[in-house]
Amino acid sequence: GEGMVSGGESGEGEGEGEEMGRVCVAFSSWHEWKRNLLRTAVVCVVGFVAYLVPSFSLLTGLTGGFGNNILGFILPPLFYWRLQAKRGYWAHGSLRKGAEQACLVCIFLFGLGFLYLSTSSFVVAIAKQRQAR
Repeated sequence: GEGMVSGGESGEGEGEGEEMGRVCVAFSSWHEWKRNLLRTAVVCVVGFVAYLVPSFSLLTGLTGGFGNNILGFILPPLFYWRLQAKRGYWAHGSLRKGAEQACLVCIFLFGLGFLYLSTSSFVVAIAKQRQAR
């Protein structure tokens, strides 16, 4: 009698497992399709932009100069300042903390200056190229 009971339970478990396996395979298959469609769309959009922009190097230089300055020089001092303010670090002033704040401001201003220089130089280069056409 026990063999039948355990066999019945085993049979039900296998049936549920097979059904669950089919659901996982179907989900996995749909997930793969979505990922592949997204990859294909990204490649097509990038190719279309590269085709439309006559000098793709100027476009990548513009986005790189803009994004790298923000990520490297502007946001880190702001984040550090804000995090230290939340901890109450700036509340008790000292010469060292004043020098630290001055350095943060200098890095921030350096980033703003290079952001302006890089963006304006690429905008001028793009305008010159458009006039040459």
